[in-house]
Amino acid sequence: MNSIRYSILILLFFFLNSSCRSKGEEILNPDGTKTVQRQFLKYSDPKSKPLVDLIESLERNSISFSGDFSMKIQTGEKLRESNNLNGKIYFDKLTSKVKIQLMEPFFGLIVSQIISDSENIQIKSSGRDGIHSQKMGDLYLVDPATRKQIIIPYPVIYFSIVQNFSTEFKSQNSQLSPLENRVFVKRGEDEYTYFFYDKGLASLELFSKLKNLKAISMVPENYRKGDNPPLRIITKVTDIYTSQETTLVEIQYKNIRKGILIPESTFNF
Repeated sequence: MNSIRYSILILLFFFLNSSCRSKGEEILNPDGTKTVQRQFLKYSDPKSKPLVDLIESLERNSISFSGDFSMKIQTGEKLRESNNLNGKIYFDKLTSKVKIQLMEPFFGLIVSQIISDSENIQIKSSGRDGIHSQKMGDLYLVDPATRKQIIIPYPVIYFSIVQNFSTEFKSQNSQLSPLENRVFVKRGEDEYTYFFYDKGLASLELFSKLKNLKAISMVPENYRKGDNPPLRIITKVTDIYTSQETTLVEIQYKNIRKGILIPESTFNF
């Protein structure tokens, strides 16, 4: 598998997504059971305070970190194709910069790197000349095996790492459900729902008719200990129209080092 495909797969593991619906309809909670949608409130509504306090506490407790991870990716028909790879991640709290390195599992060679802040994204892949730069937003990548375009909603990836929730949650496009610790956000045609537990983000769900995908990424219950990043994340991506699972990604973090100084030079290629 070449470096472009690795770039696609590293991004998928950060997906935190599945289906949101309009007011009054049933949705799936992070444990996969049905629940009735509660009344949504604005961030500034006094009734939202318990959830707002939790969100702002998570932001205050977010600190710089670096670490390693292993990844298992299942793709293809009935998810029969399986790949295992390794990676490194760096997050600097002061600058809100994130760097991801994806490495070939046998020799440790870096095959793809991503650097981003709140405004811009840069991608460099082994075997390709130059650096791809763009504003913060979706990434449009091509799977060389199928030549199909894959759209990656990178803002979800980035903000789930930096845990800078409140800036967006205060916008007119967001609504809070304190009874369910749930926040609904509409970005263009895409719908997102954040589910929180008492120490962190349990899952982030996406429903995108425009991109023909729905996905859910969650932290398993026995890993919900307030770690950022969570030590394990499971992500499933599904085609809206066929209901076929297209990708399953399992991430296991290790050697996480928190509260460290990340040198500025780290965020260069």
